[in-house]
Amino acid sequence: MSGATGRILTALKIDRSFIATMAVAPKGMSIVSTITSLAHSLDVKVIAEGVETEDQAASLRR
Repeated sequence: MSGATGRILTALKIDRSFIATMAVAPKGMSIVSTITSLAHSLDVKVIAEGVETEDQAASLRR
């Protein structure tokens, strides 16, 4: 991680492809959950691209 020295991490972004498949593909939800957990442990924001339904938003809040 020597390249990250001196840089400030403020957010982690979840690509829309993971959001689109998280309800139908277990691995998609696992990736989303892992990114969310990492962001929370680093105390940074989570940005989820491509959230189109209330179900997707609710899944992200869990």
